[in-house]
Amino acid sequence: MSRLAIVMVLALCTAVFAQATKPTTVPSNLPQLLLDLGDDEAATRQSAATAIAAIGPVVLPQLQKAMDGSQDPEVRTTLQTLIADLERQDKSKPTLISLHVKEGSPKAAIEELSQQSGVPIDVWPEWVWRNIRTNVTIDADKQPFWVVMMDVCSQAGLTPQYMGGRSGNRVTLQGANHDKAVKPPMVFHDGYLFVLQSAQHSHTIDYGSSWGRVDSFAISIKALIDPKLFVLRGPDSLNVTEAVDEKGNSLKSDEKFEAENHVRASSWGATWMWDLNTQLKYVPNQGKLLKSFKAVASFVVAESQDTWELDVTKPLPATHAFPNGKYTVRSFTKQGDQCVIALDVDFSTKTVGARSGNDPYTDYNSIQSMIKVVDQEGKAYQNQGGGGGGGMGHASYTFTYAPRGSQDAGAPGAAAKIVWTIPTSIKNVEVPVEFNDLEIP
Repeated sequence: MSRLAIVMVLALCTAVFAQATKPTTVPSNLPQLLLDLGDDEAATRQSAATAIAAIGPVVLPQLQKAMDGSQDPEVRTTLQTLIADLERQDKSKPTLISLHVKEGSPKAAIEELSQQSGVPIDVWPEWVWRNIRTNVTIDADKQPFWVVMMDVCSQAGLTPQYMGGRSGNRVTLQGANHDKAVKPPMVFHDGYLFVLQSAQHSHTIDYGSSWGRVDSFAISIKALIDPKLFVLRGPDSLNVTEAVDEKGNSLKSDEKFEAENHVRASSWGATWMWDLNTQLKYVPNQGKLLKSFKAVASFVVAESQDTWELDVTKPLPATHAFPNGKYTVRSFTKQGDQCVIALDVDFSTKTVGARSGNDPYTDYNSIQSMIKVVDQEGKAYQNQGGGGGGGMGHASYTFTYAPRGSQDAGAPGAAAKIVWTIPTSIKNVEVPVEFNDLEIP
């Protein structure tokens, strides 16, 4: 069986079993399925590959052991493809990349990153590649996606940037506002990469109070989230637990940390990048280094999810349940090359992520990040924004979409489906962030 055929089989497996509950234990028939991968009959081999893909990441150790012990090139190829596919599904582990490039093309490196991770990656503007005159050298074995990506970006003079509705959940890279080969301080923890951007010093005089002159500074950090994780809500600042200079002075802001406001919906509904700006203070006889900075970033993440697909040519309305209510797509209309989705949300109780009156299952920004409009080939439209609101257990929203601009892969064709990724369970995640020996502005 050719590698192309194997990939097609596994793609079909992924589509068929995307909404199924994966087993948590290794099934007793796995040894036989592994033997069947080497069967003389193509139908038996395909059936075994389909069955193994349906089991899920729980069988990854057994697949790796089987591949290490197999001498059959065809079986090894099938197992390699299965392992790569199931590793992408395993949300308990970061997306790992192996990339070895010596003085190679940044564009080729980015394309390989996209292929290995299954994540669409754009550059904007599209002529950015013409301005890159340098090559990159990467030597990474099973390193986290964002760690490798930032290595490529720092050498090529690129930076990840969320582009609003234009990029949706695609990763977008822009030309960086700094010299090439500059790698900022960063720290990785369980799928979250925190990249230090800058520190800004401010002087404030309030003429209407007794405060007088106030000196403060803010640390700007970019949080880059593993492609496997579906983040519904993230912070716009960090909960600082320690900020000490080299003299032992505490530089924590006097403002009280309010848990009610710590996790907020992003105004742009991104799931893979969050900008965090955290205020600190100046003190008398302050040192020149932030010797120790420790903080916590809080996110609301989908533990499991369902995919609701609607054929836009079929009659509407259509309704789909979620844990505390139901979603109804009332209409899908075309206005020139744009299309508009009108939907209702009916809900009953609050959920784990519902703070400050915002429920990640029901508020505008969260729902906006869940919905895509795609053509028959799966190419996504741009989200152009929308509006709406509600209360007392009901909300109505509209979202507008338009074909993406010219891309290497081509603009999408006619809108064919609405794809709505709906969390079936969510959890709060507290991620530690720590930097040392940072210059104070």
